Amino acid sequence: MIQRGHPIIRTCRLPGPMCITRMTDYGVLHNFDDISAYLGEHSDTPDGRGLICRHASPMNVIACASLAAWIWVGGDFPSTIDVVSDAHYRSPAHGRRIRPFNRQIDGQYIITVGGMKVTSPARTACDLALVQIDASDEQLEVGGTIRCLMNRYSFGMAECLAIFNTDSRHWPNIRQARELLTAAASTPNGRQEPT
Repeated sequence: MIQRGHPIIRTCRLPGPMCITRMTDYGVLHNFDDISAYLGEHSDTPDGRGLICRHASPMNVIACASLAAWIWVGGDFPSTIDVVSDAHYRSPAHGRRIRPFNRQIDGQYIITVGGMKVTSPARTACDLALVQIDASDEQLEVGGTIRCLMNRYSFGMAECLAIFNTDSRHWPNIRQARELLTAAASTPNGRQEPT
């Protein structure tokens, strides 16, 4: 169960840097930036991570790509806050750039988790594959996250291809995304899943 209360705190309300360091070392806090952190007790479940994202994201958006993947599988909080929105965000939120994607998403691929609207695991895998990735080490990390999503939520290439064929046929990078998904689906899960 998620305890009541706001999952994000301002670190200026804590006694000092030594207290923050100690709480971070024990996993009580996870730093966003120099002035804010989220409570570790909320980051152990998808519902708790959804609650954190609801408070860390702009209002009335849908978590997608790396933010949705964090809600579903955990691990380190992503370096960008990826959301479905037609707005432009110039100011960062909690030290993270807000990266909006102006996409139409069928309602069957949107789920509310911890009060945050988030793309389904299969749709999240497709979005991760569609995001342009330049560095090869980032491609390996994305492939591992896609495999983790597929294993944990029991879906495969058939579901992803159906999403690509209906929702995303004309998006840029579709060929590279199909190749990345195919490679992720055919490679055994050799890495430990995030929690």
